[in-house]
Amino acid sequence: MNTIYHHIRKAALLAIAGMAMAGCADYVDIRPKDLVTDDNFWDEKKDVEQMVAGVYTAMQSSDFISRCIVWGESRSDNLYMGLNTVNNNNLYNIERENLLSTNAYCDWTSFYSVINQCNIIIERAPEVAAKDPAYTDLKATIAEMKAIRSLCYFYLIRAFKEVPFSRVAVYEEDKVSYPTPQPFEQVLAEIIADCEEAEKDAILRYPDDANNNYNSSCNRITKKAIRAMLADMYLWSGDYDKAVTMCQKVIDEKIEEFEEDYSGKSSGRNRNNNNQMSSTNQAIKLMKHASDPGVGYPLYSDQEQGGTTWGAAATAIFGEGNSFESIFELGFNASSNTKHLANSACGSLYGAHSSAGGTSEGKGLLAPPDQFVTDISASNRTYWLNTADSRYWTSIVPNNDYTSGFVSKFVDSRWSIERQSSNGVNYTTNGNQSGRGNHPDLDRNWIFYRLTDVMLMQAEAYCMMTSGHDTATADRELFQKAFYLVYPIEARSYMGQNTTSDLPRMNNYLNRAGMEALILGARERELMFEGKRWFDLVRTARREGNTGTLRTFVSPKFTAGTSSSSSNLFSNMESLYWPYYKNELKRNPNLKQKEFYAGADDEDNYKNTAK
Repeated sequence: MNTIYHHIRKAALLAIAGMAMAGCADYVDIRPKDLVTDDNFWDEKKDVEQMVAGVYTAMQSSDFISRCIVWGESRSDNLYMGLNTVNNNNLYNIERENLLSTNAYCDWTSFYSVINQCNIIIERAPEVAAKDPAYTDLKATIAEMKAIRSLCYFYLIRAFKEVPFSRVAVYEEDKVSYPTPQPFEQVLAEIIADCEEAEKDAILRYPDDANNNYNSSCNRITKKAIRAMLADMYLWSGDYDKAVTMCQKVIDEKIEEFEEDYSGKSSGRNRNNNNQMSSTNQAIKLMKHASDPGVGYPLYSDQEQGGTTWGAAATAIFGEGNSFESIFELGFNASSNTKHLANSACGSLYGAHSSAGGTSEGKGLLAPPDQFVTDISASNRTYWLNTADSRYWTSIVPNNDYTSGFVSKFVDSRWSIERQSSNGVNYTTNGNQSGRGNHPDLDRNWIFYRLTDVMLMQAEAYCMMTSGHDTATADRELFQKAFYLVYPIEARSYMGQNTTSDLPRMNNYLNRAGMEALILGARERELMFEGKRWFDLVRTARREGNTGTLRTFVSPKFTAGTSSSSSNLFSNMESLYWPYYKNELKRNPNLKQKEFYAGADDEDNYKNTAK
C-alpha cells in the first residue's frame, strides 16, 4: 500500500499550513512552513484544529468527491455516457461495464489518505490535551475523527467489499505495512463499534456562524451525522431495530430544531423570516399523511410561498446549501473566496459552465440514460410516480422532445418550475434553471446525509422488520409506519391538483414486495445523483442473495452499441464490486485480485463475457 501513503506527508504539511474547511472557522498557521516539524507542532489547541481542518480539506478534493459519485452512482441506472465520455477512457469503460484493474477510479488513495490523517490526529491529540489547558475538546475531536475514518471505510467496503483495515497511523513511507484485506462484515462491525463509541462524545451542535443565517453545524461531523451514518450501517448489517432507533433520534432532533428555530412556536429565532428564506420564499412545514397520528416531518415546501412556481426545496438544499434539512455536507464556496475549493468533481462529471456556449454548455461527462428521461411521459412509468414530480425537473434538464437530457442537480443554483402542458408532459420548467453559467467554479456543496435520506432509511428498516406475513396485524402496522415516512417526501414534490390519483395510496403498499419497491423507487427519485443509487441496489442484492432486482433496473441502459451483453450483466455477486487497482496489487503482497476479475491486470487480455 505504498501508493496509499505516497502523499501523506505532503497532505499533513498542507493541513498544518492552515488549509481551511469551507463553511467552518478559518484556521491560521502562525509558524513559517519551513519550521513546521513534529517537535514544534503538537503543542496547542490550534495545532489540532489545523489538522482537523486539513481532514475536511482532503475530503473536498476532486479525487475524493469524484469517487463518491462514481462509486455510488456511475454503474447504476441513474447515469450513462454524457458529453465526450468516449474521450475519457476510465469513465467510458465504466459505463460499458468493462471494469479494469487499470481504471483510475479503482485507486483508493484519497480515502486512505483521509483515514491516515484521522489516525494521526487520534494518536497525537492526547499529547496536546496534556500540554494545553485550553484544549478541552479531546473526546469530541477523537469522536469526529473516528466518524470520518469510519465513513471512509464504509465507502470502501461498499465499493470493494474486502479492504485493508487499520487504526494505526503511518508517518513515513518506509514504515508502511501491508494489511491483509478484511471481510466486508468484519470491517462493518468495526466501524459500527467506532461510531457507537464516537456518538457518545460528539458535538451535538456547533455554534452558528457570524451571520446566523444558515445551518453551519452541517459542515462538520455532529451527533446527528454519526447517527445518520449508524442508521445506514445498521441497514447494511441487517440490524433493523437499531436502524429505526437511530433514525428516530435524528428525526426527533430535527423536529426539536424546527420548533426552536423555524416554527415561531417558541422563543427561538424563527428563521423562516431571515435572509436565507427570503431569497427564494421557502417555507419549512410539518408534513404528513392525513392518517398519520404523529406530528409530521419538518420539510421544505417545494412550492414557493404565495407563488405558483415550484423548485423552492431544491433551491434551498442544493442551490444555496447548508439547508435546514442537511445533516452532513461539505461546503464549497470558490466563487466568493479563493481560499475555498471549487467542487470540480461535480463540474467535470455532472456539468458546469462551458465558455464555448451552444448546445454543449453545462453538460458533464455523465448524464441520465435516455430511458430515464423519456420515462416521465411514458404511459407505464418505471421510475417516476407521475408526470407532475418537480424532482424530475430539478434533477435533470431534458431536451425539447424529452428523449435525452443532462444533470441539473449539483450544477444549477435555482429552479423555478411552472405548471403547464407541453409535448404530452403535464408540467415543465419555464426555462429558469438559473445558475448554469453563473458559477464557472462550481460551488455546489456535496451532501452525504440529509433528513429525507434518514426518513427513507427508517422506512426501509420498518419494512424489513416485518415477518413476511403481509396480513398479520403487526406487519400491517409496520408497513403503515413505513408509508407515513415515504408519503410526505413524495407529496411535497407533487405539482398536480388531484392528489388522490397520482400519489401513492397506502392500501396498495401494505405488503413486503410493494413497500420494498416503493421505498427503493422513492430513494432513487429523492436522492438522485447524490451517490446513493448503486449502493442501494447492492444492498438490495446482498439482502436478496442475488442480482435480479439490480439487473432489472440497470440492464436497460445498455444498448446494442456496448461491448457487454445485457443478458450477462451482473450475473455474479462479485461483479457488483470493483477490482483492486493494479498498482496496489503490485505493492501489497497481501492483496489478491478478486477471482471475478482474474485477467483484469492486462487490459488486452481482459474479457467481460461473464458479466
